[in-house]
Amino acid sequence: IRSAALWEVARGQKRLVLGGRAALFAPPVAGGLIIVHQEHDPSYKEQRAPYYDARDVAIARAHSTGSDVLLTSRTPSLWAMSRDDLQMQQPQHDEEAKVWPVVELVRQGTSKMPRRTIAAIIETFSKGARSLVLLPRVSSTESGPGPAEVVDFLKRVVPLAQVARADRPSLGDRPGSLKRILNADVIVATEAALAEVDRPQLSTTIALSADSYLKKQQGRAIEDTFATLWNLAALVAGPGSTGRLFVETSRQDHHVMQALVRGDYDYFVKQELDSRRESQSPPFVRLARLRFTKGEPDDELIERLKALPGTRVLGPSVSEDGAQILLKIEKMDESVEQLGHIVREASQRILIEVDPRDW
Repeated sequence: IRSAALWEVARGQKRLVLGGRAALFAPPVAGGLIIVHQEHDPSYKEQRAPYYDARDVAIARAHSTGSDVLLTSRTPSLWAMSRDDLQMQQPQHDEEAKVWPVVELVRQGTSKMPRRTIAAIIETFSKGARSLVLLPRVSSTESGPGPAEVVDFLKRVVPLAQVARADRPSLGDRPGSLKRILNADVIVATEAALAEVDRPQLSTTIALSADSYLKKQQGRAIEDTFATLWNLAALVAGPGSTGRLFVETSRQDHHVMQALVRGDYDYFVKQELDSRRESQSPPFVRLARLRFTKGEPDDELIERLKALPGTRVLGPSVSEDGAQILLKIEKMDESVEQLGHIVREASQRILIEVDPRDW
């Protein structure tokens, strides 16, 4: 079926192609339009060799075929926001302010949830509206409770409300289970599960342990945290909205939190890009990740990598998936050929991924 559809596109019988990453390899339509929906989504980066990024392929194909390319996103990536060759169309700040919810930053209490958020859930339920509680973890840890513990707690605090879990283990395949969960008075969700379902109608959203997102050992942690919380605010935004977002954090002065309170996306972008520029991180340098399928890199290999011009070597780091090295490269075009020679001459098998999104 797929082969037949591709032939129809090649013959000009079909001029509209919808799909995931692989749709970009359909026969080109000269002078057309390529749309990359949610361009910030890391899943556009293929995690198998040759590790292509569908967003980059879309731009390259548009240039080669004389087509236009449109990147869309509610939370545009810093990569896109830093590009001078892209024309940005954004809502006016005064228009956004009219629909932006009230964002309140609250500190951790002594119970499973801060008292302020408990009071908000009870108030929301009393008005016949619904709440969503977002958690950064799928089970209880030393850092805080998981969905099961929060659900049990809320069932005692708001006994008349229907409280449901929306994490991957609880979604399941039972008929009607998803609809039942999304129609509950209080939904307790994890980020991964929420990304897989249609957004429910809500009045109050709560992000517990938001600092856990910021503390992730990833270079993109702050950008990903902001996107998560911004989308959580968007769930309760809208014309004439009385929606509220509560964020549990001890870092009220962090630019992520301040941008949320202000409803100012540009403020976050400026602050984070300034930080990235100072630390020489993407999008101001390019990255190459080297994965070692067996064993760890030897000293000779590391020294050869350090000798690459304009290159900073981070690692090696070792995990259950093996060892890896991350390279910050100022001028990728000048270094990539020499990097290829080093990898080919190495005594062990190495996989190279250029510009990883999950760095």
